[in-house]
Amino acid sequence: MARVELTLLCTLGPEALQKRSGEWEALCRDALASVERDDDRLVLGFSREDDRIGELVRAEGSCCSFLELDVSAGPTLTIAAPEGGRATIDAFEALARSALRG
Repeated sequence: MARVELTLLCTLGPEALQKRSGEWEALCRDALASVERDDDRLVLGFSREDDRIGELVRAEGSCCSFLELDVSAGPTLTIAAPEGGRATIDAFEALARSALRG
């Protein structure tokens, strides 16, 4: 049987995606302390608690339901994707690293 590779993408339209990206950028610029990547898993460490972390995680659940998003003490946000979701993890990583550079 031939292997079929799926590409999983966010379902937001262009304007909504731009707005959401801006919200993530603002959060990362204000509170992101570290970024770690391990293949299809991204770990974002924040310098302080921020209500926007939970708000954005809940919002992502509706447009990127294929992602596993876990907030733990620290606060730390772990974002993982199944096979085919690498492009979304790449986009989150690029946004986070850009915010860290200022």
